[in-house]
Amino acid sequence: MADLVSLVGLLQDRQEELHSLEIANLFRFVIYASRLKNDILLVQAAEHSPDTAPQLLPASVRTFLSAVCGFSLEMTDLCWTGLKGVIWSNSFTRTIESLDGFKEHGERHGLGPFSFQRCTAL
Repeated sequence: MADLVSLVGLLQDRQEELHSLEIANLFRFVIYASRLKNDILLVQAAEHSPDTAPQLLPASVRTFLSAVCGFSLEMTDLCWTGLKGVIWSNSFTRTIESLDGFKEHGERHGLGPFSFQRCTAL
């Protein structure tokens, strides 16, 4: 939650951008950025710890995230600054890559891993 509060704080003086921020694009940003951790680390200095999110995104990742999320480059930078902690978190990465929630809770709620498949009806 602190990451979201941080992002809103960064956007406080940018009301137009804050109002145009769509939650789907924000989720897309977090998911794509978390899957690009190796690409982000690749261009960091050798002494940079892989356990720490870099301050800035590489140009290629920055422009890709901007395009895929429909953000300006400035909004991409703000989202990175505000959300890099959650993006870099190993627990977050494991959560989006696993179906452990279904294994742990699904059966008692009548849901299984196949419930998580992409819906093609929409």
